[in-house]
Amino acid sequence: MVALHIVVALYPFMGSVELQNLHLGLALTLVFLSSLNSLKRRNWWPFIIILLGATWIVTAYVAARYEYLELSAGLPSAIDVIIGVALVLVVLEAVRQSWGMLFTVIIAGFVIYFFWGQYLPRGLSHPPLMPSYVVSRLGIGLSGIYGQFLN
Repeated sequence: MVALHIVVALYPFMGSVELQNLHLGLALTLVFLSSLNSLKRRNWWPFIIILLGATWIVTAYVAARYEYLELSAGLPSAIDVIIGVALVLVVLEAVRQSWGMLFTVIIAGFVIYFFWGQYLPRGLSHPPLMPSYVVSRLGIGLSGIYGQFLN
C-alpha cells in the first residue's frame, strides 16, 4: 500500500474517492486474510471467504459507479441500498475482528441511533429519516465510511 500511495502522489491517475475505495478494499482484504490465517476454529473459513467476496463485490461496485453515487447521494436505488448495507456489515465485522466487540458495539449503537433516533425523547431525538437515506449516508453516499473515516 505504501508503494501505491507513492505512485499516486507522484502520478495522480485516480481521484480521491477512487483511492479511498481501493484503500478500503485492500485494508478489508488484509484484515480478513489475517483472520483467516489465525482462525482458532477451522470451520469458520467459509465465513471469512464470504466476507472477502463481499468486500471485493462492494468495492468493485463503488469503483464502477462512484460518479453516479456522488450525484444520487441521499436517493439510492434498491441495489445501492443492498450494497450499502453489505458495506456497513463488512466494515463492522472487520472492526470486530481488528478491535474487538467494545468498539463494534459503540459503532452499532450510533448506527441504531441513526435509524431509530427519531423515537427518543425530545432533546435526544432527530427528525425522521428514510432508511434508504440512512444507508446512503453511512455506506454508499460517499460521506459515511468514505468520508472522514478514510481521509
